[in-house]
Amino acid sequence: MAHVVMCWELGADLGHVARMKPLAEALLRRGHRVSFIVREALSAERLLDAVRTPWFQAPYQSDAVPSPIVPTLSLPGVMHNTGFHDPRSLLARLHAWRNLYTALAPDLLVFDHSPTAMLAARGLKVRRVVLGTGFGIPPAVYPMPGFDDSATGLAAIEDRVTANANQALRALGEAPLARLADLYAADASLFFTLRELDHYAGRDAGDYWGPTRQDGGVAPAWPALPGRRVFAYLKPFKTLPALLDTFQQSGHPTLIYLGKGADETRARHAGAANLSFSDKPVDLKRAAADADLLVCHSGHGTISSALLAGKPLLLLPLNMEQRMLAQRVEQAGAGLAAPALAPEGMHAKFQRLLAEPAFTAAARGFAERYSRLEVEHIPERFAALAERLLASEAP
Repeated sequence: MAHVVMCWELGADLGHVARMKPLAEALLRRGHRVSFIVREALSAERLLDAVRTPWFQAPYQSDAVPSPIVPTLSLPGVMHNTGFHDPRSLLARLHAWRNLYTALAPDLLVFDHSPTAMLAARGLKVRRVVLGTGFGIPPAVYPMPGFDDSATGLAAIEDRVTANANQALRALGEAPLARLADLYAADASLFFTLRELDHYAGRDAGDYWGPTRQDGGVAPAWPALPGRRVFAYLKPFKTLPALLDTFQQSGHPTLIYLGKGADETRARHAGAANLSFSDKPVDLKRAAADADLLVCHSGHGTISSALLAGKPLLLLPLNMEQRMLAQRVEQAGAGLAAPALAPEGMHAKFQRLLAEPAFTAAARGFAERYSRLEVEHIPERFAALAERLLASEAP
């Protein structure tokens, strides 16, 4: 029986734990132990069994970084702003990660958007897997690509981050990185996405497994009215009331799940006959199957569920990672993005998506291309890969 430790350092909400949970379940079924080191304990509390899969708090940069890089133009900029800005601060967290590794004694480490955790594992004789949807696994090039084609000065930012990482590594007695991308070297790099949805569209190669299943969620309950069904999975943002006005004025039956902090906005629209608000997260697969249009902030789980069901999307990205993914959907012709979140833009694009059949046709074409994709087998496939790695001697 092996001990597999799954690490999550950067990002927020439920997506990272939700992605790793079915993988952990498959390992447990084969008799292995699984522990988690997580950025947000509440996410673990909501999704994991504290006895079967114990979790521990991940070390991360909790204080504001002085002189952050704004705007962030590439992943090294994100790393700078989340703790790679200072060798001494970085070293402290490397020690914290290594103390966790010593206490847990993993046979296999699994990393989801965890650059400091991966840096801390350098030099350790343990197998490692890095996984994600693409954003957190940069192409192995120097400099790492920018988030858009207009980005400049990428090498200078990356050189600064690499120098800080290498200074911390020297303090640990470990060999330096030749380039920052070498941080992500692993025994296996798994992309739980589809090539068209990879944030880095120009990646030469990748092991694309497809999106992992989305566990949990209540059955969708739509307003009992005629019209096109709309499902919206949203967080509070300044112009959210205007978007809900658009939904209400359309008359189409609309099911909405709002994240925390939107109680006042929800109350304002509670009496609308064509709007239904869910108190709990909705089963994405079932919602996508029933809906004619999905509206979201460009989260990977919602996008992949929609496109595999052949449904178009209105995308309202709130950060650069989401903007990159929204661009991939637009390039596929299966949706429209309104990154400015302007009421008139959201309204016009919502109307276009319902009126113009080309978006639905593109989404259906996407679904047809992947009609044989067997995402239900991903957990067992991962467990089999993990056992092959565990059976081989770590370097």
